[in-house]
Amino acid sequence: FYLDEMTHVPTHELPLLRAMGGDSVDEMELFIRNDKKPDGVFLSVSGRPLAGDPDEPSGGVVVFRDITAHKKAQAELSRTMEELRNQSELMETTFNSIRDGIVVADEEGHFLYVNPAAEQIVGMGATDTSPEEWAETYGTFYPDRETPVEAKDLPLVRAVSTGESTDDVDLFIRNAERPDGVFIRVSGRPLLNEIGGIRGGVIAFRDVTEHMLSEEALARAFAQGRLDMIDTILHNIGNAINSVTVGIRTVHQDLANDQALRRLRALADALKAHRDDWIDYISNDPQGQKVMPFVIALAEDSAAMNEGLMRTVERVRDRAEHIADIVRTQKALGNRAWIARTSTWRRRWRAPSGCSRIPSTRGAPRSTATAKRHRKSFASRRASSTR
Repeated sequence: FYLDEMTHVPTHELPLLRAMGGDSVDEMELFIRNDKKPDGVFLSVSGRPLAGDPDEPSGGVVVFRDITAHKKAQAELSRTMEELRNQSELMETTFNSIRDGIVVADEEGHFLYVNPAAEQIVGMGATDTSPEEWAETYGTFYPDRETPVEAKDLPLVRAVSTGESTDDVDLFIRNAERPDGVFIRVSGRPLLNEIGGIRGGVIAFRDVTEHMLSEEALARAFAQGRLDMIDTILHNIGNAINSVTVGIRTVHQDLANDQALRRLRALADALKAHRDDWIDYISNDPQGQKVMPFVIALAEDSAAMNEGLMRTVERVRDRAEHIADIVRTQKALGNRAWIARTSTWRRRWRAPSGCSRIPSTRGAPRSTATAKRHRKSFASRRASSTR
């Protein structure tokens, strides 16, 4: 047969007959299957005509060798390469789809990959600049928005040059494409070879401008004493957000325990029973030809859908939990600030004559206007005592 293992080779094309007819054949590959070799073997055949009358060869000779192992290795290599291509395409599609910026550089500081989100966040893609120029090229500052970051402090430079890992480093980016600036939170890791040597680095970052500006606004409001006026609102918002967080966490757990996906994986495990004769099964068995493409497609679709839902829910959950943390933090800071103000107020105002003690802080007024009224009341009582 030809290499497709199904099409018979015409008799006149057989290497020996061609050699007997005066043709030379070099490494013609054939597949042999018969009663003695039911599983078949692959052969590489070369043939030459025997010497005689140039116009009428006296015969022919062929030499052949078994290349079955080689052909199987080639087939396995092709399947492996196809799987690697599919995985590479899937990984690239995944990186291109996520909202976080991803940047990869080699050990010499050459950019290997910049995903669309990274370019969208900072306003610029890969540039042909050295690591020493990255901070200036991209307009990188510390969170104060004024102090330029030194090149050696950039997370990607630290990963590439020293193999240092970094987590949640806040930076501010301002350049011609982002004149108003954007806050980013960066984590970096070195890329290591099999013996632990540095072969590059990767960073992942996200836009935290809204979060940083919200914190700044809350800090200003707190410094100006405005949180006292919205304490009740914050309390109610905190309760509502906590409820949302609990609900999102429940949805997340349900997705993580997806029974449909488990059943699909169980079916895939069952199909592994044919792994020893998998090629023959999916190639020749009618049932196998129908099942495998369907199962693989269904598994990939289900997994992709589940991953998408998981990412969506995780983002919502993380945002809700973060807002809840802000509320709890600001409430705690607000309570400590009130205690500090009350302590100062106690030290400034001594108990007037006729008063056993100044009022307790329990149930103390929280607003500035109320505190002024109490001080005025104390002043009046003190003046009355004096009179």
